[in-house]
Amino acid sequence: MKLLKYIQFSFFLILTSCSLVTSSYHYTKGTQHLEQGNYEEAICELQKAVDLEPDFARNHLNLCAAYLNVGDYDKAWFHSRQSRICKYDDGLSEIQFVHLCDRFIHQAELDKPGTSYEKVISILGEPDVTIQPLVSNKKIIIYGTYVMVFENDKLTLTELCHSFN
Repeated sequence: MKLLKYIQFSFFLILTSCSLVTSSYHYTKGTQHLEQGNYEEAICELQKAVDLEPDFARNHLNLCAAYLNVGDYDKAWFHSRQSRICKYDDGLSEIQFVHLCDRFIHQAELDKPGTSYEKVISILGEPDVTIQPLVSNKKIIIYGTYVMVFENDKLTLTELCHSFN
C-alpha cells in the first residue's frame, strides 16, 4: 500500500514538474517575442504559459503587456487584474501592475478630467471598491491601487497609489 502511494505521489510530482517546465518555456519564448516587438507571437506563447500555470503573476503581466501593444485593452485589463490575485508572485508584480495600469488607463484615455463614469465602467468593468457618500454627489472607485474620483458622474481626479518599499 505504501509503495502504491509512493508511486502515485512520484507520478504527480513528475506531471507537476513537466507543467512548470513547459510553462517556463512558453513564458520565456513569449517574453522574447514581446521584447522583439512580435506581439502576436508573444500572445500565443504567453497564453500557453497562462493556460499551464494560471497562478503565476508573471505570465499574466507579460500577456497584459502584449495585449496592450496590439490595442486589445479588454484582455490587457483582464490579465493585469488577474496578476494581482495570483498565488505565486515574484515580488515585482505590484510594481509592474502599477506601471501597466497607468499605461492602460492613459492609452484608453480614462485619465482625462470629464470622462464619464459610464465610460470608465464600460471599459474597466465593476471596480474592486466603490465609495459613495450619502450627502455628496461624489463617487470614489478603486481598481487595485488605482483610485478615481467622480463628481456628478464626471471624472475629477485619478491617483495611482502604491505600497511597495
